[in-house]
Amino acid sequence: MFDFDPLEFEFPCPICDFYNPLTFGEARLGVPIICRGCKNTLRPDDAMSDLENARRTISDSIRELQEKLERSGR
Repeated sequence: MFDFDPLEFEFPCPICDFYNPLTFGEARLGVPIICRGCKNTLRPDDAMSDLENARRTISDSIRELQEKLERSGR
């Protein structure tokens, strides 16, 4: 299965709008980071489990694609 945790994305600081790098793993675990713009501590909050739901949806889609490719003889 594909590991999404090391994938990095950037998000804007809610205080100064400076874009900061964050990995999916850090966001999923709520690891605090320091904004590179205003130096405030940011604490990602995935209270609705959106990242986990997205990971599951993508993983399911990849698995379905693999199964279809195997059935078609590729």
